Amino acid sequence: MIKSPRHIGFWGVLIVLTAMMVLFSCGKDELQQGAMLKNKKTRALILNDDSVMRIDPILYSGRVGLLRKAEIVQVIDRSSEKYAVGSMTDYWYKIQSNNGLSGWVYGSNLKIFDKKNEGNIDKIVSSFWEKESEKIKKIITGRWWSVDLQGDFTDHGIEISEDGNYRSYLKGGGEIKGEYNINYGENEIVFLKGTTFKANLNIVRRGTFIYLEKKGEDSEIKFQKTSGSTDEPNIQDGSSLQDATENADK
Repeated sequence: MIKSPRHIGFWGVLIVLTAMMVLFSCGKDELQQGAMLKNKKTRALILNDDSVMRIDPILYSGRVGLLRKAEIVQVIDRSSEKYAVGSMTDYWYKIQSNNGLSGWVYGSNLKIFDKKNEGNIDKIVSSFWEKESEKIKKIITGRWWSVDLQGDFTDHGIEISEDGNYRSYLKGGGEIKGEYNINYGENEIVFLKGTTFKANLNIVRRGTFIYLEKKGEDSEIKFQKTSGSTDEPNIQDGSSLQDATENADK
């Protein structure tokens, strides 16, 4: 079926008008954001752990510091144009953190609050942590065992369930069971009934690896996951971390 020139012209005009409306809407949002920045009324939520704050709006500029996930910061400036970083294209934003430091953060690490949601920051942060809670519980669920600097197993094991329960035990006997909470601000697992190693644990990411650890002035303990399930057979005394990891993958 051949469409008439009038029919084609109608749809062509409609497409152009739709595109213009989208561009106008985006432009309006950016103009509004720019006006709020000039008035220094804009705040933002940090979306990623250890988001880097830099001296200049350049990827390889020196670091001013690191920002915590869910930290609320003041936005005081924005780069004049967007920049490509990997597959993303966004502005750089100059921000001031709660401790008074200021520097530039790439836009993908921020959620900028506009006039519509400025009054609902607490609800937005709460909703953000609810979603993060599901991710974190999936990461920590499983069996973990304490390791030394060489990666060999030591004396403590801990099993963490997604339902909020845990079991801490000592090689050779002794165990503690209870429920745990997550202190999101500190990336810390709080064991409500205590543990055989007498400490809570921080969730630490190093590259692609996740560890649970606690560093103190006089002591340090570190755990690495040996199984993604608490139902699999326990590790054997004297086996290495590499052996347990390989066995868990079979």
